Amino acid sequence: MEVLNSEIDAKETLVAATNFMTSTIRTLIFSPKTPVVEHAISNDDKLNQISLSDVALHDTPDDCWIVIYDRVYDVTNFFDNHPGGTDIILEYAGRDSSVAFAGHSNFALSMLKQYEIGILPPNERMYRYPATLSLSCKIPE
Repeated sequence: MEVLNSEIDAKETLVAATNFMTSTIRTLIFSPKTPVVEHAISNDDKLNQISLSDVALHDTPDDCWIVIYDRVYDVTNFFDNHPGGTDIILEYAGRDSSVAFAGHSNFALSMLKQYEIGILPPNERMYRYPATLSLSCKIPE
């Protein structure tokens, strides 16, 4: 029972740290010196909202969700097929992997759509805000 409680405490700590980092990064990204462009995101309204704490529950090779640019992907079926190996996906399982994903090919970007299952709630997003300003970096639609 004590081990189970420590695992739960560790996950709650991870979720709290992730939420803190999300808000900190959002503050830094959207400082007045950061280039932004108008980016109305209407398709995101149709997606199922999944919180970071829910994503954190899916962190094994048999049940693997990741977040890339505020969208949530179930990559369980892709896990063994990743060209870079399974270790890198497992490292980010249940977490945001946007920074690690940066620099992937257009082909990799196009593959994401088939694994998409939802989007983070607006208060947990770092890259996409409905009908507001967004980063001018290349993020998949």
